[in-house]
Amino acid sequence: ITFNSIKGYLDKIPLSTDILFFSTGFESFRDLDEREKYIFHYPGIDAEIGFWLRENRSIKMLGLDFISLSSYAHRKEGRRAHRAFLCPHNKDGIDYD
Repeated sequence: ITFNSIKGYLDKIPLSTDILFFSTGFESFRDLDEREKYIFHYPGIDAEIGFWLRENRSIKMLGLDFISLSSYAHRKEGRRAHRAFLCPHNKDGIDYD
């Protein structure tokens, strides 16, 4: 999920929002017939979304209808996204691995 694809939605999040839930519909792939897709091909969230939320909103909790913030297929970007959402001292997005 890229920053540019949801920027319009992010702008509409009220400043007082504490909890944000990403509802993508991906939970529909949890059943047995599509479990592999749910486990290995789920979406990830762009680190830029995390940086924007940290600077522009006060989100305290994030919910997802898929396994992880980071996509299984894009591990390096996933580590960067986790830092964007969880590490306030890492505002530049540098990958320290």
